[in-house]
Amino acid sequence: MSELEDRLAIFDLIARYSHTIDGRDYDAWIDCFLPDGILVSAMGTSSGHTELRKFAANYENARVRMPNARHFMTNIAISIEDLAAKSRSYVQITTSDPKGVRVLFTGQYDDTLNKVDGQWKFRERRGIPDTSMAESAAYRAKQASE
Repeated sequence: MSELEDRLAIFDLIARYSHTIDGRDYDAWIDCFLPDGILVSAMGTSSGHTELRKFAANYENARVRMPNARHFMTNIAISIEDLAAKSRSYVQITTSDPKGVRVLFTGQYDDTLNKVDGQWKFRERRGIPDTSMAESAAYRAKQASE
């Protein structure tokens, strides 16, 4: 596989992450990670497929407050060295309801990826908010009351 093909595969993985979690296809979402993959997010740290499955269950419960959640990743920068890669992307998570569209989260993802059996997967996906979690929680509470 050429470097261009690897880059396209990583872009596809990042898109698949968004489409599967937003589409509630949690098995496919978990498959974006290596078996010992790590997700660091506003909901804590999840290590391995078992903990990622628990994260997905908690996320599904939280969807009551954020119907139509959408993850948007932009400005994706990738560096590849052999079977390892790093990527950084900006992230915005929105939700919509009859009142309109609300931004739930802005920040970036810092990713470490590995290519295993010809497939790129996340070794670690670290969500870094633009604001402190206390500020984000207060903002979300204010948005929910409006």
